[in-house]
Amino acid sequence: RITVKASCAFWGSTMPTVDRDQFMRDGYVILRDVIPAHELKQLRASYEIILEKQKAIWRSKRGPDDPPGGYGDTASHPTVGHVEELIDGETGNAVEVWLSESTRGVAEQLLCHPVAGISAMQVMCNPTFEYGPADWHRDVHPADSGPLGLMQANLVENGPNYVQWNIPLY
Repeated sequence: RITVKASCAFWGSTMPTVDRDQFMRDGYVILRDVIPAHELKQLRASYEIILEKQKAIWRSKRGPDDPPGGYGDTASHPTVGHVEELIDGETGNAVEVWLSESTRGVAEQLLCHPVAGISAMQVMCNPTFEYGPADWHRDVHPADSGPLGLMQANLVENGPNYVQWNIPLY
């Protein structure tokens, strides 16, 4: 279980708690056992099915000069951008993981909000060829998001308005 403290007080007693102050200070938290070990094998299998569905889409959209796998064979960091569009009865657990107390419940604590919505579910995949590490970046674009100083002041005053999860399945 995840144990530390929380700065907001609207969660039930079964909810794992996290150190929101550390999250605000460091910009991240590392959580262990977010996916219970007994669920990991089936979750991996579901995401493999989802990836195979996405690969079929990439193959169908490839151009005449593209390799057989299309985008999946050429991208330095292939990403399944809309997992929710590929879910079926067999892979429903791929969505359920995002609705659990260990994910959505923790996000609610970090956002200090009793109801956190899910805005995107994506899967980052290994490339077909090694292209080296990605350039470091932040998912904030001051040029189209607003003045950076005001964004920083809002973050300090109100906390973050989204949480990005990176959960390695392998």
